Amino acid sequence: MGLPRAVPTAAFDGADHDIWDRVRALAPAGAPMRGVLFGGRTMARGGAVDQPVKAATPPLLEQCRLIDAAWASLPVATPAREGSGPLRGQAICRDRRSAASHAFDTLRTQLLNTLRENNWTRVAVVAPAPGGGATHVACNLAYSISRIGRLRTVLFDLNLRAPGVAREFGVLPVTAAHRFLLGEAPMTQGLIRTGTNLALGPADHAMEMSSELLHHCRTQVTISSVQTALAPDLMLFDLPPMLAYDDLLAFLPQVDGVLLVADATQTTARQISECQRIISGKSKLLGVVLNRSSEKVDVAGAYEYA
Repeated sequence: MGLPRAVPTAAFDGADHDIWDRVRALAPAGAPMRGVLFGGRTMARGGAVDQPVKAATPPLLEQCRLIDAAWASLPVATPAREGSGPLRGQAICRDRRSAASHAFDTLRTQLLNTLRENNWTRVAVVAPAPGGGATHVACNLAYSISRIGRLRTVLFDLNLRAPGVAREFGVLPVTAAHRFLLGEAPMTQGLIRTGTNLALGPADHAMEMSSELLHHCRTQVTISSVQTALAPDLMLFDLPPMLAYDDLLAFLPQVDGVLLVADATQTTARQISECQRIISGKSKLLGVVLNRSSEKVDVAGAYEYA
């Protein structure tokens, strides 16, 4: 598979930031405080006595502890074996020296810069037509972001017509995706963790009623619950091709923007224009990524990141 390439982007300061360090700085240091009630003394039968007061934990610090615990509770992904399920872990570009890895790192930085500037966290990754490589791009983009240790990412496989996240990573899903999305299974059965800061919501089989599932209010609640519990810096959603199905339209109200993946060998400028028309007014087209691109193949038109 050729290399992905974004066409062209705006940039701004992309320096790493860590909210956890800043919040932990608010924590009290040293011995517990002795508080003051009624001038430092409390009234009791027989006279006033000193009253120790337990130090209060700053709310943000306690929230960080809960988030850390939620991440730690996610089961670690189990590698798939021959005959036991999907096996294609080599689809992830793990060699930092490879041209493909460099291309995804560049895409990662461009996307993160845009999201930080607008305070966005939810991104749909979709191709105009089948075979565009949206799943491959979404998985490698999530993996590339996970190498930034201070950032936490959740990747949902919402391409329930042809799920591929588990195959790309070479791991086994924990439970049926639709049960988790409908709130019938807990987060610890719907998400798995690979590394310390990347969680996957893989699907174990295809289903016909995927669009209806994405319309369902329970799915919206589940997505919001995951965001509240894990507080990820970024949530990526792999979705079916948008010109073939209505799944993206059903899910557009749940995302801040859309990353469109075009196959440089078959996607046409007309298809991209049609996708842009559909997204316009409903969400933000963050950019177009050329998959399987080369120096001789390009897609007409320039689409900038917002």
